[in-house]
Amino acid sequence: MRTYALHSEVSAPEEAGAPTDRFSAVLSLRVVDAQPDRSTLRAGLSQVELQQQLSDPEDRVSHSLEAGFELDVGRDCRIQALRLPAAWSASAGLMVSGLLSLHEHVLQPGASWEADQTDGVGRHRARYLRSGDEVQRRKLYYDSQGLEAFGMSVSLPMAEASARFDARGLISSTVHERLRITVGDELRADLEQRSTLVRDTDDRFAEPRASDALARYDPGASAKGVRLPEAPADPAALARAYQTLAGRLSDWTVRDARTMAGLLVARPELVAELRALLDRQALDETGRASVFWALELAGTKTAKRALLSLLSAPRDHDRVRAASALASAGNAVVADGEALLSLYRQDDEPRVSSAALLALGAMGVEASPEVKSYVRDQLEAELLAADGPEATRVALQAIGNTGDPELLGLAAERLGDAEPAVRATAASALRRMGRPAVAPLKRAFESETSAAVAAAMARALIELGAPSEEDVVWAGQKLAQTSDASAVRKGLIEWLGASDSAQARAALAAHFHAEPSSQLRQVIGRYVTVAELKR
Repeated sequence: MRTYALHSEVSAPEEAGAPTDRFSAVLSLRVVDAQPDRSTLRAGLSQVELQQQLSDPEDRVSHSLEAGFELDVGRDCRIQALRLPAAWSASAGLMVSGLLSLHEHVLQPGASWEADQTDGVGRHRARYLRSGDEVQRRKLYYDSQGLEAFGMSVSLPMAEASARFDARGLISSTVHERLRITVGDELRADLEQRSTLVRDTDDRFAEPRASDALARYDPGASAKGVRLPEAPADPAALARAYQTLAGRLSDWTVRDARTMAGLLVARPELVAELRALLDRQALDETGRASVFWALELAGTKTAKRALLSLLSAPRDHDRVRAASALASAGNAVVADGEALLSLYRQDDEPRVSSAALLALGAMGVEASPEVKSYVRDQLEAELLAADGPEATRVALQAIGNTGDPELLGLAAERLGDAEPAVRATAASALRRMGRPAVAPLKRAFESETSAAVAAAMARALIELGAPSEEDVVWAGQKLAQTSDASAVRKGLIEWLGASDSAQARAALAAHFHAEPSSQLRQVIGRYVTVAELKR
């Protein structure tokens, strides 16, 4: 295990009393999987202190950052992958990943070397010099081609870092950078950042929490039909592998879950043993989540029978996990849907009941025609029978989970509901239903009075794909008319940016000079070149 004190400060150096962003926390790391070419570390932040004066209000982090996440680190200390909690906002993810990449030192043999790296600004080239246990790093330049796509250039008056290492790894890292960001001929930002990462005492170590939400960040964990690791052919070796994994359920990685699933496929009788572990009082919530994870990934008939039995588990969280895992385990039959619908109608705990209906919707995504028809009919009935805004929203969310275009009309009708929360949920439900959903969203947007609902509609339009020529004209007009809701403008900008047409880029360039938010001007810069901005 490792413990580090992490501090960072970003300010505008030329302005007296300029606003400043400050971050400090204890970073706790534990190696949970070591391979010849990389190690997986579980990480967590504790004692977090965050002050955000420099960031735009819409980009500030307002929720807790004290949640477990994972990173894969190569032998050269390069960060290969970062799996963040699903509950974190995009701003939180960008901030934490940016801070970690700031202290990424790519190690190679010899006294000097260069490496291509990526941080929160973009891809850059760095030069390293080694002297004893100390490594000096200086950023040379950012990838001009990549930055041009953002419509900006970056100069580096100061971009230096130093790090010290011992046999246990990093001792300390100190970074001092000053970045000047220019859009066209206009200086848009002059920022100075100082950050330190220093090994701390072990008494400040806070055990990082594993999270079942990490599964969705692993492409191989959720993709249907992905080949699981093969179980050992030798029965004794397979039994040892099972005992090892079952003995540390609370410390699993993505790879562990997939390995256990492979064991369950090879030896179905192990499902009963794994299922029995849930009855142990000593098994914590993380360990319990790992059991459901493995059963879902295995997806065998035996595993699904276990999940069906767990729909009546005494713990609320277990019933929620069982519903979600059953929906994702594949090879659904109508009886599975009936079990979920029964749980929805009969469970007294609202969280469990809602999770059951959402799982029923998800079950219809890759199901047989018979199951799809069953799911469609039941969700239509539940929406029509909903007796209040909350029940309506749950039914709409479940309908959205199906992605079934035959339910588009039902969801679109609720874009005119009296409750803003229902209208926003209806917009979100339409985002998976294909191009026909664009027209009702645009019609509803025209008369929408809630900025939050309009933003939900814009997000749904983005997920429905690039705008047509007609859509580009419409979105450009709405962007010019929307002056008081940055989240709505951001959605319209990103939808226009999804088009590769000159007309869309012209609309973005025209709006660029009127856009009051520097953050949104940078978003426009992702899609419009400097030359187009100058026209």
